[in-house]
Amino acid sequence: MFVFGYLTIDFQRHTAVTVPDRAIGMFGGLINCSNDDYYCAKSRHVSLVLPKVCRPLKVGDSFILAGVTTTVLAEVSNGLANIGIHSMGPKSEYLLGDDTMPDKIYVYWGTGGITRIYDGLGTNLVQRARAGEPIADDQHRFFANGLLTLDPFGPCRPAR
Repeated sequence: MFVFGYLTIDFQRHTAVTVPDRAIGMFGGLINCSNDDYYCAKSRHVSLVLPKVCRPLKVGDSFILAGVTTTVLAEVSNGLANIGIHSMGPKSEYLLGDDTMPDKIYVYWGTGGITRIYDGLGTNLVQRARAGEPIADDQHRFFANGLLTLDPFGPCRPAR
């Protein structure tokens, strides 16, 4: 089970549910479409494919599996990487997403997996990322749902 802010992803129960959904008794189905090479999850709230083995990524790379596509939209600096003794994560992070869910952006650290999911609540965040616009700034406050559980979500492992 993985919790990103208000979103809970539970592969054992096959659900991806938000707090508002749970309040009205609505539980979304989750399809685990993973195979030996890729992690893959598909639901009303999640649409994501990630490689299981680490590789260099560049903007425009796409991963496709079982009707799910995830594209590397941008590489941005990680604001947490240079804060002294409390720094964490790599110097840069990748913004991932796809036009099928344009209001969702996944922040990816490779071996750290997905660290945050941005929800634009109807705003096309995929377009903003492709245009090089900040996902969150003083005028645009979208939900940044950070990973709250201890296990990483979709981390790649070093190539052998």
